[in-house]
Amino acid sequence: MRISPTPSKSKLCALLVECAPQEPTGYAINLLKAAALSNPSVASDWQIDCLTLRVKDFSEVDDERLRSRKHLSVVSEIVARNPSLVGFSVFVWNVSITTALTRMLKLARPEIRVIWGGKLVENDWRRLAESCSEIDCFCIGDGEAVFPAILESNSGSDNQVPGTVIRRNGSLIELLPTGSRQSAADCATKSLLDGID
Repeated sequence: MRISPTPSKSKLCALLVECAPQEPTGYAINLLKAAALSNPSVASDWQIDCLTLRVKDFSEVDDERLRSRKHLSVVSEIVARNPSLVGFSVFVWNVSITTALTRMLKLARPEIRVIWGGKLVENDWRRLAESCSEIDCFCIGDGEAVFPAILESNSGSDNQVPGTVIRRNGSLIELLPTGSRQSAADCATKSLLDGID
């Protein structure tokens, strides 16, 4: 008698995007990835990919049509990865690019959950929410603690995760951070050392 292997559960895909002014290192988004994958339930349910971009690839293009093509090319790459959730690391130097990418992404695939995090978001989420209604969730708290909680809760729906501001039916709901803060270094160290005796 031949026993068929049990089909493996298909993982959900989250994509983290960082757009840096110089050569991107992916440092911030890889810390988020390490923090999330150090949670066993997240690691079993989610595949987390990272995409790094350079601001100058967008800003050095004078022709608006060519710049739009660059945005479209990036959105096509994001859509091709078939993510359920896309998280953008947002800073002063990339907010206009991130806004354009978010709007185009939501036009192409409105069901994809879009999360913005980063220092600019933490300090200015109200203004950002007014200027870009396509953002589903703002990560206000420590990303290394909040992002894994978003993935763990209800398949990335950011349902009642402390440290977030979520958009529901056009209204913003602020969920204040609670609990302990986990440092990025602690998350990365734990993830890197897992399995080493």
